[in-house]
Amino acid sequence: MAKIELQEVGLRYENNDVLSNFSIEVEENEFLTLLGPSGCGKSTTLNLISGLLEPSYGEILIDGQVVNGVAPRHRQVAMVFQDYALYPHMNVFENLSFPLKAQKLGDQIIRSRVEDVCQTLGMAELTDRFPSDLSGGQRQRVALGRALVRDPRAFLMDEPLSNLDARLRVAMRAELKRLHNQVRTTIVYVTHDQAEAMTLSDRVAVLWDGKLQQIGTPREVYERPANQFVAGFVGGLGINLVPCTVESTGGDHFLSQGSFRIPISDRLAKKIETQSGREVAVGIRPEHIVVVEQEETGTQGVIEVLEYLGPETLVHLRVGTVPLIAKAPAHANWDIDTKVNFRIDKSRACIFSGKDERLIAVGIE
Repeated sequence: MAKIELQEVGLRYENNDVLSNFSIEVEENEFLTLLGPSGCGKSTTLNLISGLLEPSYGEILIDGQVVNGVAPRHRQVAMVFQDYALYPHMNVFENLSFPLKAQKLGDQIIRSRVEDVCQTLGMAELTDRFPSDLSGGQRQRVALGRALVRDPRAFLMDEPLSNLDARLRVAMRAELKRLHNQVRTTIVYVTHDQAEAMTLSDRVAVLWDGKLQQIGTPREVYERPANQFVAGFVGGLGINLVPCTVESTGGDHFLSQGSFRIPISDRLAKKIETQSGREVAVGIRPEHIVVVEQEETGTQGVIEVLEYLGPETLVHLRVGTVPLIAKAPAHANWDIDTKVNFRIDKSRACIFSGKDERLIAVGIE
């Protein structure tokens, strides 16, 4: 399997930078996900690797060889598209064997490879069916199989699960994870779905506005987001971001905005003032806020909205002018406008610079 490198790659279109100075290394056998909102450059990156687009500057390497200008068919990478791209007039066996026939391989080799792929993907009974006779999940398996049968150096997957319903997406995520564990191939995967990125990937690269914002393991990206954009984008509910000012009174220091007030240490106060002046944003994940209705300690807020989600309830609080979302157990049964206390897991809170929105610290001391 291949190692893929992009070195200071950019794509300029009509004086607009679609991708800017993008550098990344995808290790051999790694599952790397490109995550970000629509229009951030994810699919563009995939098309540059495949050769469907050529960069305006920079170099693309596969196994140490520069492939700028090399035709897609000679790069030995396989694309899996969002819309499956199956030939409707061919049955499953014919769809799977088509790329092998194009390579002019013998019938026995073709049949052997197709049968092996069908066995791997659990679709041996589908070989005589046509795409119109298949479910969405079965079509996606055939699309994966058509890429797998070529035995490419790497797989490039462009939102392959986005056309499936929610339950089928979960099932296919598990199928992709199992497939990667089984064949240990290099995969570059594009999605805007955080759940896919977090569950499938060895590493996640977060893009925004054509630039790489952060790359790391799912845990690193979630728990130590490089900036406010990553913190807000990664995670199903994003993050509570509270603009605060460092206030000092009688030798004590606080992060505060109106009635929202958190004490901090001298050391953290000095670190913030050195890197950001006195303006910061405090980032708190909803699961790191614990509502404790009848308790004197903690900060007090007013419940504005309750969202029952089955396994949990989302509690929308307001502390003065500051809105917060907390997660609570499913059995939580407060009334709207109820005053409740809550505690913040300060060890998990993130402090971001008010100047450039970069991460300053994780944990409030």
